[in-house]
Amino acid sequence: METFILILVIQAFIFGAFSGFIAKEKNRDQAGWFFLGLFFSFIALLALIAVPKLEKPMDQPRPIIQAVPPSPPVPQKTKMLRLLFIFIGIILIFVIAFLLKK
Repeated sequence: METFILILVIQAFIFGAFSGFIAKEKNRDQAGWFFLGLFFSFIALLALIAVPKLEKPMDQPRPIIQAVPPSPPVPQKTKMLRLLFIFIGIILIFVIAFLLKK
């Protein structure tokens, strides 16, 4: 049983390495395709063979989070209302805690 698991793990790493190598040759994400090859072995390798080669290499990864434009300034009245609601909420928490102790 241990031999079978060892063979599966070695096979997974071989497919992962081979997928990563082919991905590098096709100017694709090498680490991403390594893990796809590691977990999905032959299916990931077939998918990688099917995708076309990118013209320019992926030197810089695309940002996951894009820059958010700054929000407009908050009016003074809105700031005061927020503080008032926070104050009322804190007072209500203390009142409820006091009533529950009785």
